[in-house]
Amino acid sequence: MPIIVRDMDDDNAAITMVDSNLEQREQLLFSEKAWAYQVKLEALNHQGVKSANPRQTSVQILCEQTGESKNQIFRLVRLTHLIAPLLDKVDSKKLAFNPAVELSYLSQTEQAAVVAAMEKHETQPSLSQATRLKKMMQSGELTVEKIDAMLSEVKKTPTSESAGSARFRKYFPPDYSSAQMEDIIISLLKDWQSGQLQVEGTVVV
Repeated sequence: MPIIVRDMDDDNAAITMVDSNLEQREQLLFSEKAWAYQVKLEALNHQGVKSANPRQTSVQILCEQTGESKNQIFRLVRLTHLIAPLLDKVDSKKLAFNPAVELSYLSQTEQAAVVAAMEKHETQPSLSQATRLKKMMQSGELTVEKIDAMLSEVKKTPTSESAGSARFRKYFPPDYSSAQMEDIIISLLKDWQSGQLQVEGTVVV
C-alpha cells in the first residue's frame, strides 16, 4: 500500500496525529477528544504558535480548526484530570459531562471516593452535587464521609411526575412512566365503577 514518509519533529508529529484522528473519526469518546485537544495545545505552545495572526493563541487556533468554543475546549481538557474509573464512566455515559468537569478539580483520592460512593449507592452525582463537592474541596471541608453522605441522598421525584402519581409509585415497576401508571389506575377504577372489580372475593356493586 502507498505510504508517505515525512521528516517531522515531535511537536509537528503530535499535531499531525491529532489532526488525522479528528478528521477521520466522526464519533470520538469524551476521553479521546479531551486528550487530543490537550496534546495539540501542548504541541502548539511548545513550538510557538504559528498563524497568520501573531497575537492568536493556541486555543484560538484550536477553536478555528474544531468549531468548538474556547470554554468548551477548556472544559474538555479538564477531563484529562479525572482518574481512569471516572473518565471511563463519562465515556460509557454513566456520568454526565458537566458534573464530570466539576469533579475533575478534586484530588485523586477524593475522586476515588466518589467512584466508591457511586458504586455503593448505584447512583451518579448530579451537577448540583458535583458543584457542592468542588466548593467543599476548595474550602478544605471535603472528606470521604461527606462524599459518601452526599451521594446517598435520595434524589427528588422529577417535576414531570405529579404528586398524585408519586403516591402510587411504590406499587409499580420502577420503569413504569406516570402515563402507564395512570392508565392502569383509571382502568381499575372503571372496573370498580362498573361492578366488575372484586375486593377480597366480593364483587363491588
